[in-house]
Amino acid sequence: MIFPLPFRSLIRHGRKQKADPVDCVVRAANHLDLSEFEVFRLAYEDWFGRKPSDSLIGRDFSEYLKTDFVPFYVAHFARKFS
Repeated sequence: MIFPLPFRSLIRHGRKQKADPVDCVVRAANHLDLSEFEVFRLAYEDWFGRKPSDSLIGRDFSEYLKTDFVPFYVAHFARKFS
């Protein structure tokens, strides 16, 4: 069955939209008054329960800057602030 456009938009409007992970990281950084790099560090500690190595956070953060890819542990942490 094909619905007229206004009805379709009502159906979509009722759905909860997922926040963009990059926007969530930026919001978390602003909320915590930290750099995005520090959000990555805090997210790692929150998820894994230990401090990350600088090389690991540097690698993940570098990938984030190049491609906007947000690692799962950062996305999970940052969603708390969206």
